[in-house]
Amino acid sequence: MRYLTPRVHEGDVARLYGAPEYWESGGPESGYSSYSSMEPLLVRTFVRRLSPFPPRGAGARLLDVGCGPGAGLEAALSLGYEAWGLDVSSAAVEVASSRQPGRVRLGTLSDRLFPQGFFDVITLFDVIEHIYDLRQLAVDLAWHLAPEGLLAIATPNVESLLARMTGRRWVSYKIPEHVSYFSPRTLAAALAPGFEIESVSPCGQYVSLDFLLARVGDALPAGGGLLRAASRLFRPGRPALYANSGSMFVTARRSRNS
Repeated sequence: MRYLTPRVHEGDVARLYGAPEYWESGGPESGYSSYSSMEPLLVRTFVRRLSPFPPRGAGARLLDVGCGPGAGLEAALSLGYEAWGLDVSSAAVEVASSRQPGRVRLGTLSDRLFPQGFFDVITLFDVIEHIYDLRQLAVDLAWHLAPEGLLAIATPNVESLLARMTGRRWVSYKIPEHVSYFSPRTLAAALAPGFEIESVSPCGQYVSLDFLLARVGDALPAGGGLLRAASRLFRPGRPALYANSGSMFVTARRSRNS
């Protein structure tokens, strides 16, 4: 298990993500430079992650934990889900709520803002690496998920080829916001005994060429400046490419004893 130390006090996390500036001028170490400009690519990414799920009946309820301004909600809605969102950022919840009135809550799973067993699917896309109390998270996820429900997690994988090749320059070492880093084994341990891992596979995201070149440049010990300079030659947001960032996509079911 890898983790960040020292780190931002847990009580200050909402303040870290709460300001509008985090979502629109965060830069490479604190979110994207602009979530609004990235949103079309984020929606495509989330649709790709959700599409292989087994078909669910009309009105299946999906909760996107850490929903941000709402890209995951848009993706879920496009696939026929009844989409709900949860986030600790007041700025993000305000934006997401304006698009999905009555479906987005400000807070954490521990606040129990939804009925028990209310959701058929819960997603944590690029979220669990931000969480401080992983044992409590597992308890809260099991409480909110229907008995036959599905949990889906996308998170950086410390055992990925990219993580091993780039070492301390790995793009997912985002400080101070990422506090926990998992392998498939340690993620399974963090979710136990509430959940059993069903599948693990590599995953990535749709990115623009300028974004990709800039991030590759950050990861290189030499020649990175040239790539970052080249990234400024391309129109922001185009063209779109699917790139593996060294993350894993994990699905899990509630344990029989949970």
